[in-house]
Amino acid sequence: MTAKDYKPPYQQFPSEFNSDPDCYVLFATNGLILGRMIAASKSTYCQEHQGEVVIFNANVITKTHGKIWYGDLNINLDFDNLKNIADHLGEDLYVLMEGDARFGYENDPIDVLISKARTVIKCKKCKDKKENKKPIIKKKKTTKNKKDENKSN
Repeated sequence: MTAKDYKPPYQQFPSEFNSDPDCYVLFATNGLILGRMIAASKSTYCQEHQGEVVIFNANVITKTHGKIWYGDLNINLDFDNLKNIADHLGEDLYVLMEGDARFGYENDPIDVLISKARTVIKCKKCKDKKENKKPIIKKKKTTKNKKDENKSN
C-alpha cells in the first residue's frame, strides 16, 4: 500500500479550499508551497524564533480573490516573498489565523475576514495610489480684522 492509497479510519473534514492555479504558482515560485509546514514542533520553533511573528496554519486572503493560500508563516522571514506576491497581484495580502478562515468561516463576507487579519502585507501599487491622491484641503473662512473693516466703511 502506498501513501496515496491510505484512508484514515475516521471521517475527514472536507476541504473548503480550491486553489487557484495562478496563485499556487505565484506562491510556489516565491518559496511558499501550499500547506507548508515550517517545523515539526511548534513550541521548539517558537523558542528558537522568539520575538518573531509566527502564524501556524495561516490563511492568506485578498479582497478580490478571497482565500488564496494556507500554511505556516514566519512573517519576519517570509515578508519579502509575501511583499513580492502582493506587488505581483496588485493588492494587499491579509494574513489570518487558522480558525478565522476555515471550518465554514471562509464563507464569511470579505470585510469580516479582513477585520480578523493578524497582519497585512501592503502592495506597492496600493500604497502608491494612496500617496498620489491629492489631499483635500478645506479653506478656512477668514474673518476680516478691524483694520480691514475700517477701510471698507
